[in-house]
Amino acid sequence: MSDIHNDRRGYAFGDFVVDIDEGLLIRDGDNLPLGRSAFNLLRYLVERSGSIVEKRELVDLLGGDGKDAEYRVAECLAEVRRAIDDEPGEIIRIATGGGYMLDLKVHPLSDTKKPDLEAVNPADPTRPERGGRIASLIALILLSLIWVILALVVGQDAQAEAQSVAKTSTSAAMCSIRGAPPA
Repeated sequence: MSDIHNDRRGYAFGDFVVDIDEGLLIRDGDNLPLGRSAFNLLRYLVERSGSIVEKRELVDLLGGDGKDAEYRVAECLAEVRRAIDDEPGEIIRIATGGGYMLDLKVHPLSDTKKPDLEAVNPADPTRPERGGRIASLIALILLSLIWVILALVVGQDAQAEAQSVAKTSTSAAMCSIRGAPPA
């Protein structure tokens, strides 16, 4: 006979575990704060991973109708994205036509076992590489700084040349007024 407290249903994706029975999102053994509606939305997307979920389905899932319901879907999506570090929208993608798709491989956990958090591999190849995105961002920032510095240096050289031309022109103009040869 199995211990009721050790029986869990859920899913693993990336380095996250979605514990359906407890209504928890877990990462590295830590429970991540997620409201009930946001958790239900995440569960719905996880259970349909790789498939497009229409916005209308999410509105129906969360209940309600009209603009308030659509706003609630947007709020819950934002809450889920913050919890799973998906601010750029690379894990939960927006599909053409207004739907959404969880774009990671999801592994169902055993229906008779507690989620084994040690078995969730943070180096899962289906998880987007954060290091690559950070390196790209740093490279972009450095290139921008180099461009700004070059623009300033070239701008100073151009300004100095313009001042030199202006002085020469002024000197020539003054000399022609006085009748003296330019210096």
